[in-house]
Amino acid sequence: LYQIGIAGVGTLILKRLPTTFGIGFFLGLISLAIQQNVIISVSYWGFYEPGKSKANKVFGMIALVLAFVYTGLALLLAHFREF
Repeated sequence: LYQIGIAGVGTLILKRLPTTFGIGFFLGLISLAIQQNVIISVSYWGFYEPGKSKANKVFGMIALVLAFVYTGLALLLAHFREF
């Protein structure tokens, strides 16, 4: 739900409230999502047992890829926040 909420809040902030405070608030939300996804990926990798279902490892990898995507978004947003 948090990931979906970021999409809604991000759309609202970037379209209707592109102020310095709004962009900073959105960057803070994105940084929380990055930390959350890294923690989720590491914790799911800890539950992986060889020979059993690979669902935990796959979910951990998806969370890590999503953290990289959010990192790229945060870097782009921080670089172009003045425009």
